[in-house]
Amino acid sequence: MIKESKLEGDFLFLGIDLGTSAVKALVIDGEGKQAGSGSADLKVHQGGPNRQEQDLEEVWKAMLVSVRRAISGLDPRRISGLCFSATMHGFMPIDRIGKPLSRMMIWADGRAQKEAEKLRREWGGREIYRRTGCPATALYYPARLLWLKKNQPGIFRAAARFASIKDIIIYRLTGRWTMDKSHASSNGILNIHRLKWDDKLLSAAGIGPERLPELVSPEAVAGELWTRPAKLLGLKPGIPVIAGAGDGGLANLGSGAINPGQVAVTIGSSGAVRKIFGKAWLNPDSSTWCYYLAANLWYAGGAINSGGIILRWLRDSLLISERDNARSAGKNPYDKIIALAKSAEPGAKGLIFLPYLFGERSPYWNPNARGVFFGISPEHNQAHFARAVLEGITMAVAHIFSLLENSPGGISEIRASGGFRRSEFWLKLLADILGKKVIVPVPKEGSALGAAVLAMLGTGAIKDLSEARGLALKEKSIRPDLKMTAFYRERFCLFLKLYQDLEADFSILARMQNP
Repeated sequence: MIKESKLEGDFLFLGIDLGTSAVKALVIDGEGKQAGSGSADLKVHQGGPNRQEQDLEEVWKAMLVSVRRAISGLDPRRISGLCFSATMHGFMPIDRIGKPLSRMMIWADGRAQKEAEKLRREWGGREIYRRTGCPATALYYPARLLWLKKNQPGIFRAAARFASIKDIIIYRLTGRWTMDKSHASSNGILNIHRLKWDDKLLSAAGIGPERLPELVSPEAVAGELWTRPAKLLGLKPGIPVIAGAGDGGLANLGSGAINPGQVAVTIGSSGAVRKIFGKAWLNPDSSTWCYYLAANLWYAGGAINSGGIILRWLRDSLLISERDNARSAGKNPYDKIIALAKSAEPGAKGLIFLPYLFGERSPYWNPNARGVFFGISPEHNQAHFARAVLEGITMAVAHIFSLLENSPGGISEIRASGGFRRSEFWLKLLADILGKKVIVPVPKEGSALGAAVLAMLGTGAIKDLSEARGLALKEKSIRPDLKMTAFYRERFCLFLKLYQDLEADFSILARMQNP
C-alpha cells in the first residue's frame, strides 16, 4: 500500500483531478507520500443522441467537497500550492461576465461529426493532424465551434470565450482566464510544434484568439488563491494555483511512466494507452494523437470512450437485481460484476462484445459506432455477459496498444492506472490479452498525484519532472499466461473484424435514429 505521511517537513501539495465520474483530491508531502485524499461523485448528462455533458456548478460543488475531505485533519497553512488535472476536450461557451451559456461538452459528445467531416474535406485531415497532432474529428474544438455556430448561432455570438470547466474554475479561484498548453493541445486548435494557437485552424473555426483564454505553461502559476474561494475550500488565501494539465498525461506522471519505452494503460470511466516522448511524435497513419504534457515532454497514444462507464450501464440496465442485492448487503455492486465475470470461462463461451455504447475515439473516430453483443445463444447467462464486457473493453485497449508498439523506442514496460487497477482479475486479463507483464504502481489516483507533482514543480519544490520518477513505487507485477494470450489472439482478430464489417451499418443506424 502507499505509505501514509507522518506529516514531517514543512510543505504539502494538493492535486485536484476533475474527472468524468468524480472529482478526486490528493495531498502529498515533499517526498510524494500521501497525507490526505477525498472524492465526490459527478453526473454525466445525456440529453440525446451523441450528447454527453457536465454541469459547471455540479463540478464546482464536488471539487469543494473533495478538497475539504482531503485536507480534513491537516493544517491548511502547510499546503504550499495546488494544481489541477482534468478530463480533456471539454468545450463550453462563456459570456462576458464568466457565466456558462450551456453545459460543457465532454470527450464522449459526438454531435459535431458532420462538421468534422466538412473540415476533413475542405482543409485536409492529414494536414490538420500534421499541424495539431489531433485528427479532424467531432472531439476537438474546430468541429465543435462550427457545430455551435450552425446549430446555436445566438450562443455562438454571445460567447466571449470558449473554454473548459477547469479554466472557469481557475478563473473563479484567481480571477485570471488561462488555458494550459497541455489542455490546449488536446483541443485540436493548438500548433503542436510551436505551442501557439494555430491561425489556420482558428480561421477555419471562425474565431480569433481573443475568444480563447491566455495560453500558459502547465507548470506555470495561473494566479494566487483569492480569499473567498480559499474560505470555501478550507485553504489559506494567497497560495499559488498551478495551471495543470490533461488527466491523461498526468496519469503517466503519477504512475511513473515517463521514461522512454514506458507505457501507461489507464481504465477509468474511459480508457487510454499513452507513451511519453521528448518531442512531438505523429503516427504515419494518423491513428493516434499527440498532446503536450509539460516541461518539454509530449505524449502520444489513443483513448477509448468506454471503460468503467460501461460497467455502470451494465450495473443499472442488465444487472439491476445484482446491484440491489449487493447494495442491500453493504457490498460494492462493481465487485459483484467482476465476480460474475470471473466465474465465467475465458472467451465467455463465444460471446464477443464491441464496447462502443458511446461511439468510439481511437482509432476509428466514429461517434456513430454502437455496442454489440455478438454470438448470443441460450447458453449465455449474466456471468457470460459480464465477462464479455470486460474482455471487450480490454481488447479495445489492446488495439490502441498495438498502434504504439512500433513507435520510437518501442515498449519495454506497461504501468497500470485508473479504477481497474483495484481488480486483480481485470489486471490479469489485460496481461493475458497483451501477452506482457503489467506493473501496478502504488499510487491509486495517478492523475491527482500527477497534478500534485506538477504543483511541486510549479512552486519550485522540485526542479525537474525526472525527480517524480521515484514517487511511484512498484507494488506488484502481473505476469501473463502465454497460453491464454494465444487463446485470445484469434478472438481479438474477430473482435477487430466485427467492427470493420459493421462500420457502414453504424452509419445507416445513425441516419435511421436521426432522420
